[in-house]
Amino acid sequence: MEQFDTFLKNEDIAYETNVELREKTWIHRGGKADYFVSPKNSVALEKIMTYLYDSHITHLLVGSTSNLYILNTTNIPVVVSTLRCNTYEIKEETIECECGVQVSKLAEQVIKLGIKGFEYLTKLPGTVGAAIYNNSSCKSNSISELLIDVDMVTPQGIKKVSAEELHFAFRTSDLKRSILRGVILKARLRLAFGQKDELERKAKDNEIERRKLLEGPAQNLGCTVHKPFSNGSMPFRYRVPSSIYSKIITLLVKDELKRKRLNKSFLLTISGHKKLIPYVSDYLSLIFVWRDDNADEFFNEYLSFMKDIYKTDKVEIEIIK
Repeated sequence: MEQFDTFLKNEDIAYETNVELREKTWIHRGGKADYFVSPKNSVALEKIMTYLYDSHITHLLVGSTSNLYILNTTNIPVVVSTLRCNTYEIKEETIECECGVQVSKLAEQVIKLGIKGFEYLTKLPGTVGAAIYNNSSCKSNSISELLIDVDMVTPQGIKKVSAEELHFAFRTSDLKRSILRGVILKARLRLAFGQKDELERKAKDNEIERRKLLEGPAQNLGCTVHKPFSNGSMPFRYRVPSSIYSKIITLLVKDELKRKRLNKSFLLTISGHKKLIPYVSDYLSLIFVWRDDNADEFFNEYLSFMKDIYKTDKVEIEIIK
């Protein structure tokens, strides 16, 4: 890797060596990266990705890692972070963003200008590039509906790819499905104005609702799986006692969060997964919480629980093994 060192130094691209990934990732998980590279803008990102493609060096691109679970046993030769590629420009009809722009910060700032389409994205973690990759959404706001096109660096060179060519579906795209290979450098988003006061009200109401209904951002990656019961309802032997227990708890306990916690613990106990109680969110069972260092050993059991009880086996987060 001496040539790689020379390349990084000649291009003035910041990097660290022998990095513990748990010090860099959202949920503090991961093995080691031989190189952790932090290009300062999309121009430098293009250069580093072109080098990695041409040299056939194994690498991983990351942003905030708020949707990424890197196993502690996973070591990666090169990790490239987009977090410094974080500038954006508001033009007459578009918002042009580098891939590392934080969605939540962008949403908060453009709402203040009366720009619509972002009012439910103000607390969405992650970067614009990752949001496009995952087709992130909240309520009526979806990044795919805002997107016009992206500039990408691919193994074949630079390409401009339209939103239609990414073939978005619910929280996925051709990039996430690995049909299209490449890294987003910049994105152009639609600019349209709405009623500023109304947009700010919707954003505030949504933030209050999220605090009531969802786990906070710490120690979790949002919804681990999605679309429960797409293959049928909860098994009868669990559904009936859970329903009866829930009705009793509703009568006896006034606090909504406490009711959720009790119902969760009851279902996990009767289904034989009592050990998962600390790691399944009190707010929403679709969320797994890495509450301590023991959480990793229970993650696969959690996936089995969701498949057997909630009939969902579609993992929504990225798992790097």
